[in-house]
Amino acid sequence: MAEAYEPTDFLVLGEERQDVMQPQLDTLPLELLVEILSYLGTRQDLISCCEVSKAFYAAAVSPSLWKPLCRKVWRIYKGKDGNWKGCYTEMYMHWGRYEQCYAAIRQAWDLIEKYTEEYCPTLLHGLNDGATEEELNQAEMQNLNGISLPEDYRCFLRIHNGQKNINRSGVLGSTHIANHFKREAILNVKAATLSLAHMHGGLRGCIPITLCVINTCGHYMAITEEAGHKHGRVFWPSLDNETINLNGDGRMNCFIMADNFTQWFISYAESLVKEHYPVIRGEIFPYKSASEHTGDNDITVKTATCFLPEQSNANPPRFFFTYRITISMDQSVPKDGSCKLETRHWYITDGNGEKEEVHGEAVVGSYPTMVPGARHDYVSCTSFTTPTGTMEGHYTFKFLNREGTTNAKIAPMHFKAPPIELASERQRRRNAKLNIASCTDSDSD
Repeated sequence: MAEAYEPTDFLVLGEERQDVMQPQLDTLPLELLVEILSYLGTRQDLISCCEVSKAFYAAAVSPSLWKPLCRKVWRIYKGKDGNWKGCYTEMYMHWGRYEQCYAAIRQAWDLIEKYTEEYCPTLLHGLNDGATEEELNQAEMQNLNGISLPEDYRCFLRIHNGQKNINRSGVLGSTHIANHFKREAILNVKAATLSLAHMHGGLRGCIPITLCVINTCGHYMAITEEAGHKHGRVFWPSLDNETINLNGDGRMNCFIMADNFTQWFISYAESLVKEHYPVIRGEIFPYKSASEHTGDNDITVKTATCFLPEQSNANPPRFFFTYRITISMDQSVPKDGSCKLETRHWYITDGNGEKEEVHGEAVVGSYPTMVPGARHDYVSCTSFTTPTGTMEGHYTFKFLNREGTTNAKIAPMHFKAPPIELASERQRRRNAKLNIASCTDSDSD
C-alpha cells in the first residue's frame, strides 16, 4: 500500500527541496549563472535577482545582461565605458514611466526625423522640442480635469510637442487636388487638451491630435469611453449627412485609423519610409504605391493612392481617393519611339462588382510627350460607394516620327478605405456597458 501524506508534508518536502537547490545555484560558475539569467526579460527581473545572494548579484549586474535591455527598451546602442546598467538606470530616471512604450515611439520618431532630414529638413526644424513632465501633468489637471492621457501619447509629446506653426505643412504630409487642399499639423499638448471642453455628441471624451486649419478637420483620440469609443482609439470623424439638422448637428460615424496611438504613429512612420512618400516643394504627399507596369515600348506607368477621409462619408456611403500617376520612358528607347499621349481608357470596378468605363482625351487637360528619358506626373481623384474598388486601363500614344500608335498599360490600382464604425454601433456598445454596470450595481445592493 502506498504511503499516505498529509498536506503539510508536501510543504515540508517543498521547503527541503528549496534548501537543497539553493546552494547548487549559488555555486554555479558566474558565466553559467549569467547565461541562465539571460532568459529573464525585464529590468525588474534582474533587480530581484540582485537581492537573492552575492552570486546572483554578481551575475545580475553583468553588462551582457543589461546591454540587450538597453537596446530593446531605450534603443541605446553605445554604452558609456561599458556600464550598461548605468545607462539603463540613467534613462529610467528620466523616462521610467514610458518603459513599455518608449522603444516603439522613439523608433517611429527616428524614422521620421531621418527621412525629413534628408528630403525636407524644413519640416524637421518645424517640430517643437519635447514637453516636460510638468507640462503634461499640468495639462491633465487643468484642461482634462484630471483625466490621464495614454502613456504612449505622453511619450510622443515628450520627444516632440507638436509643431511650431500649425498653419504650415508638417511631417504628417499634405494633399492637393483641384480646389481641395489639406495640410495636417501635429497639435501640442496645450492645444489638444484645451479642446476637450468643446467636444460634444460623438466627440465627448475625445481630443484632436492633428488639425488641418484650412478644413478644420483632423485625427481624434478617445481618452474616455463617454461617447462609446474604445479608450485610446484613433479615428477620423465623419458626420452622418442623413441626420444633420439646421444647426449642423447630427450623429457621428468614424473611420477607425488605429486601436491605439502607438499603432497609428508607427504605421505612418513605417509607410513614410517604405513607400518613400514623394516630397514636392518641401511638402510630403502620403501616397502608397499601388501598381507598376513596363510595356514592350519601354513606357512605364506607376500608380500610387491616398484615401481622403475629409472628403468621404460613411453614410450615405462615399469613399474618396486621390491617385498619383507617373509615366516615364526609358532612356535607351530609339528616337523614333517618341510619342504623344492622345487618350486614356479606364475600367472601374467597385466592391460589389459593378463595372464602369471611362474614355477620354488627355490626362487632366495635358497631352504629355514621351521621349527617351522623359517623365510626366499628374494627380487625379475618384470615388466609390463601396469601401473598396479597383481601377485599371491604358493610355494610347501616337508616334511622333512615324505612323501608328502604341498603348501603355495601367496595372490595377486597388483602393481600400479604413474600417468604419457607425454611430449606431458605437451607441449599442455604450448601452451594453451601461446595462452591465447597472446590473452590477443592482447586485451589490
